[in-house]
Amino acid sequence: MLQIREITDLIRYFRSHDELCQFVIYTGYDRDEVAEYLSDLKSLGNIIIKFGRYLPDRPERYDGVLGVTLSSDNQYAVEL
Repeated sequence: MLQIREITDLIRYFRSHDELCQFVIYTGYDRDEVAEYLSDLKSLGNIIIKFGRYLPDRPERYDGVLGVTLSSDNQYAVEL
């Protein structure tokens, strides 16, 4: 999220060629740490963000949004 401008520019570029393409952004941040950037991404639509740092020795969990098992139970994904 340190490069939010570059991320949104990249999404806009791809969408100018294929407006239906979906993006998944993997971040180790918690949602509250990047809340100020989420409105920029939400305005672009059709984006999934995976939140949460990997924490060793934590149980893994299946995430229905991504359809994969994540490495620690504090990680999760949301659709914007």
